[in-house]
Amino acid sequence: MNKLIKSSDYKSMPWKNGEGVTNEIEIYPPNSDFSKNDFDFRVSSALVRAPSAFSKFPGFDRILAVWQGDGLVINNVRYEPLQPFSFAGEKEIFSTSAGEVVDLGIIYNREKYVAYMDLETFAADVTDTLQFGEGWFYLFCCKGSLTIDDQSVETGDTFKVTGSRDIRIRARSASKLLIISVNRRNLE
Repeated sequence: MNKLIKSSDYKSMPWKNGEGVTNEIEIYPPNSDFSKNDFDFRVSSALVRAPSAFSKFPGFDRILAVWQGDGLVINNVRYEPLQPFSFAGEKEIFSTSAGEVVDLGIIYNREKYVAYMDLETFAADVTDTLQFGEGWFYLFCCKGSLTIDDQSVETGDTFKVTGSRDIRIRARSASKLLIISVNRRNLE
């Protein structure tokens, strides 16, 4: 199943530590209670305005990438824009930046799931087909304007793909997608 999630449909909520606000793109399972850590994974985007400590999520792993702004310094290591970085949810994390930044991230239960984040770049007026296997895929438009499966996707929007399928993408302008993939961990 494919689903376009417009940025205007994101659910705004305070950070777990109360130091900021995040826009929840999607949480799984759908009726989970994020405040009680009663979820398997959550995709979101947050505005970081000032130096801050990250909320802790024991038992979860996290992946983040800055998609607006000049990058972040995390525990004294600089991460450039669109450079994904991963860390354990229980780790002490402190961030600084040269100004406001907006990130994209996923928090996921490491015992049940595995997740990745990759960057795809498209030149203007190019059509391509991406192949997706089993799992959930969140195609977040961090720059440009695209048509994905005949739906208009603008900067800040997310196109969700569930299950194995080929997705046709046409870049109407030079565009960049951060793609988050989530799969169930093999529990054999």
